[in-house]
Amino acid sequence: MTMTTRAQLRDQVTAAIEAGQAILTKVAADGYTSAAQYEADVNQVRRTLAVLVVQLEDEWGIQSLASVVAIRALGARLLELRSRIAEGTAMVTTTIDRPTSLMELAVQWYADVSRWRELRALNPRIRHPGFVPSGWTVVHHAR
Repeated sequence: MTMTTRAQLRDQVTAAIEAGQAILTKVAADGYTSAAQYEADVNQVRRTLAVLVVQLEDEWGIQSLASVVAIRALGARLLELRSRIAEGTAMVTTTIDRPTSLMELAVQWYADVSRWRELRALNPRIRHPGFVPSGWTVVHHAR
């Protein structure tokens, strides 16, 4: 595995932060017409940020570099905005046609496996996130 140069890493961090700030600006201007569009943009930036944080920590041994702090703060802000958008979307119910998991449903409905926790919070009767029986009704935010 080749090590990323500091200049390359700096450029990648700068680009990721700028992409995240562009999303925040678009949200502030009510530029998103759907939660799905916002989700797609946020997921792309989140994946990039996660890779950069791992790279900074693994390759360079950097834990508290200002870039890492900025990346984490931006990620937290994007997640907060995602929650606000989700609160404003309609709630729907879906009857499950085959046994599945909350993780699979989160990927299917939101293209984001990490939202299984949101599904679990909305459906407290589901005892284990790895198993949702066929025939059960699951409450979730509209796409």
